[in-house]
Amino acid sequence: MKSGAQWIGILGRIPVGEGRTFQGQAFDSAGKVRYAGQVTGIRIIAEQTTAVALVLQEVDAPAPFENAVPVITSVVAQSATVTPGGTLSWMRARRTRTRVMP
Repeated sequence: MKSGAQWIGILGRIPVGEGRTFQGQAFDSAGKVRYAGQVTGIRIIAEQTTAVALVLQEVDAPAPFENAVPVITSVVAQSATVTPGGTLSWMRARRTRTRVMP
């Protein structure tokens, strides 16, 4: 049953015991598995409800974004003071993951 952005359900008659594994898959309209997940080591106790959170991750996820936000490594001002309404010139240096940029 869908509840908001989550799917929930209740399974019964699971044998009591240790080390149970639960798996889930989500399919697209063509029947291809798009998301999958598994949780292991679940303990089922007689006459008790056991909550199991199963997180499905994208199976064929695209490559992660490779670009990075530049990091400002220094700021140099022409003067340490400026008069109200005056102008201040400054330079900055920044770097990305791969190179230093002016």
